Formats: sequence, structure tokens, C-alpha cells
Amino acid sequence: MVNEALEEDGSYRSSPFYNTIGEAFIPLAFKFAKKYSPKSELYYNDYNLEYNGNKTRGAERIVKLIKSYGVHIDGVGLQAHLAQEVTPTAGALPSQAGLETVLKGLTALDVDVVYTEIDIRMNTPATPEKLKAQAKAYESVARSCLAVKRCVGMTVWGISDAFSWIPVSDSRTLPTEWNTDCNHRVSSPVRVLLFFGTRTSRRSPLTMDSSRVSRVARGRGDDYSDSELRMVCWI
Repeated sequence: MVNEALEEDGSYRSSPFYNTIGEAFIPLAFKFAKKYSPKSELYYNDYNLEYNGNKTRGAERIVKLIKSYGVHIDGVGLQAHLAQEVTPTAGALPSQAGLETVLKGLTALDVDVVYTEIDIRMNTPATPEKLKAQAKAYESVARSCLAVKRCVGMTVWGISDAFSWIPVSDSRTLPTEWNTDCNHRVSSPVRVLLFFGTRTSRRSPLTMDSSRVSRVARGRGDDYSDSELRMVCWI
């Protein structure tokens, strides 16, 4: 609903809306969105909320602000543009426990949370060790969501590296789970965690089909999982 309204220090970004109306533009936007699209789920969405710093506090402040106006907000989206190691534009990946702390801090305000744009970069060139670390990083993010009852979804950014928002010419490439040929790079159990997490309703937690997870984790049924997970690459 409202996207990237915060600076890194948690203050508001300059914009025509903020400069004219002040912070009230945010609850007003949610108010009118709810009025004219009552069935839509309304989220505040931003990046670098995962580090539990001033920007995270800013997102919590926005949730409280919206509620103080008596306006409805469904949740907060965490973009999760992360890196498995320190890069020129990203810090170290937060631990799974750290991610869960952030998610729980937001859900304590009676809103849902969702990872909206997951990608995890590395410094290139890639090595087998770095690829394993990337898989573990994806798993950590996925498991943090599964561990928090009101984390209701995970979405990855881009179909493959070829379609990522991070340019191939950038030194921080290989951000997605598939390479430029749409061949999967992240290990099967992690892909299952990311894509077979489901929920039965908006308020229910993500759950896993353990039989499907175990089939792929044991190295069985790979054709079955690939046919589902790679279908988007063939469109």
C-alpha cells in the first residue's frame, strides 16, 4: 500500500506527499485504499527492516501511527534484499534468531508480516562453498518465517539471475535461486521450504507438507519438484 517511506535512520523520506501533508499521508493513504478497495490486504513495505535497527523502529512507528488514526493495516512487508556476506552495499546476513526477533516485534503490534522480495547476494566469483552458504542463507530466511505464526508468506524477487533487479555487470550477482539459464542453484530442500510453504487462510500460519519435503530432501521426486518450481522459467 505504502512503499519505502523511510530513510535508513528511521526518519521519513522526502516526497511530495510527506512534504505537503506530513506523516499523516500514510494513514490517509491506508484509509482511502480501504474505502475504495475494501477486499485488498494493506501493507507497509520496505527494505533493510531485517536488521532490527532504526529503520525497523520506523516501521513499527508507522504501524502505530496508522492504528492511532483508527485506520486498518493488515501487515508489514520486509523486502529481504540481503547478502550472505558483507558486500559494498549490504551488511552481514542477520541470524535466523535475529530475523525471528524482528518478525515477532512487528507481529506484537497485531499485524501480519511477509517477506516480499527475497534475494540473497554474494561477492563473485561464486565457489562451491559460497553456493552452499547461499543455500543456507535462503534456508535461514525461510525457516524464520515458518517459525513465526503471523508470517504469512514468502516471495522471491526475479525468476532467475537473468531477470534480477541486480545487474549482471554488478559485482554482487547471483542473488536468486536459479542461474541465468533457469537451472536451480539452491539445494532442493531449501527450494521446498521457500515454495511449498502454504497457509489455509490469511490468519493461519505457513505450514509444510512434510511428505513432499522429505521426498525431495532424500533426493527423490526431483522431477516432480522441478516441474513445479521451474514452470515460471518456461513461460
